[in-house]
Amino acid sequence: MTWLQRFRFRHTLANSIWIFPILSAFAAIALVRWLHWIEQDLGWVSPVDADTARAVLGTVASSLLTSIVFVCSALLLAVQLASATLTPRIIAIVFRDAVTKFATTVLVFAFTYSLSTMLRIKSEVPLLTAHTAAYICLAALGVFFYLIDHLGKTLRPSGALRVVGMARPPCH
Repeated sequence: MTWLQRFRFRHTLANSIWIFPILSAFAAIALVRWLHWIEQDLGWVSPVDADTARAVLGTVASSLLTSIVFVCSALLLAVQLASATLTPRIIAIVFRDAVTKFATTVLVFAFTYSLSTMLRIKSEVPLLTAHTAAYICLAALGVFFYLIDHLGKTLRPSGALRVVGMARPPCH
C-alpha cells in the first residue's frame, strides 16, 4: 500500500460519518447470533410472552430508526445553517466529531440489535438477547440526549469558533 493510498484511507475514515455505523450493524447481527447460540445451548428462555416481546422490540426498533433519521436530518440542517452563518469549515468539523460518530454508531447498533433480536423470537423469547436489547436501547437513549446536548453546545457561534480555532490544518 502506497503512502497516498494510506493517506486516502485515513482521510476517508476520519471524514466519513457512515463507516462506523455500518460496521456496528454487522457487529450487532453477529452479537445477536452469538448470544442466541449460547441461549439455545444453555436452554435459557425468558418468562416474557412472545407477543409482548415482539411488540416492545418492534416499538423500540421503530423509535430508534426515527431517532436516527431525526439526528441525521437535524445534523444536516444545523450544518447547513451554521456553515452559511459562521464558516463553511463547520461541515468538516461536525462530520469529524468523535461524539457524533459515536452516537450514530450506538444508535445504529441498538436499532440493528433490536431488529435482529425481534427476528429470533418464535414461540419462546430468548432470555439473554431480549434483555440485552432492552439495556442497549436504554444506553442508546442516553447517548441520544448527550448528542443533542453536545451538538447544541458545539454549533453555537462561540463553540464553533473555538473548535475552528483549535483545529489543526490538514497535512498536504
